[in-house]
Amino acid sequence: MCAMLIIAKILVFHILFFEIKIFMIDLKTIINHTNADRKTATIRSNTPSFWSFN
Repeated sequence: MCAMLIIAKILVFHILFFEIKIFMIDLKTIINHTNADRKTATIRSNTPSFWSFN
C-alpha cells in the first residue's frame, strides 16, 4: 500500500510539473504575440502622422 501511494504521488507530481511547464510556454508565446501586436499597432498609428509631416 505504501509503495502504491508513493508511486501515485510521484505520478501526480510529474503530471502537474509537466502541465505547469506547458502552461509557462503558452504564457511566453502569448506575451510575445501581444508585444508583436503592440509594435505593429504603434507602427500603424504612427504612419499617417509621419506621412502628414512629409
